[in-house]
Amino acid sequence: MIGQRIDFLTTGETTAGDYSLFHVFIPAGPPGPLPHLHRDAEEFFFVLEGRVEVLFEDVWRSLRPGQFLRVPPGNLHTFGNETTDAARMLSGFVPSGFERFFRDFGHSARLEDVDPLPVQEAEIQRLIATASQYDMELGHR
Repeated sequence: MIGQRIDFLTTGETTAGDYSLFHVFIPAGPPGPLPHLHRDAEEFFFVLEGRVEVLFEDVWRSLRPGQFLRVPPGNLHTFGNETTDAARMLSGFVPSGFERFFRDFGHSARLEDVDPLPVQEAEIQRLIATASQYDMELGHR
């Protein structure tokens, strides 16, 4: 999924649409998602391993294992791994629904796959063209 590996733990289908939860493997190197906001959902991050840099409210925050950050609707955010070691976190959405984006843009992976596929410019252009269909606004408040 554009540089990260995302494993679905639970989705709206199993939570009556209340929330979704994902395990995110963030290798060192690839850029994170484009800065964006969600108008209708909150997103949250809980770091399991490594260090994850999260842009929230115009400030970069360095989250370490055990740290949690909630991003309310309407707040510009992104995340990335600026270290030389992989990071892992749990991420989710309340309410659910954003998993549709992951399904439409992601590529199938096996549990042993840890190296991300290269991010293609065509994927970025497709994301820019269709982001609003997923309750995602890019690069502004």
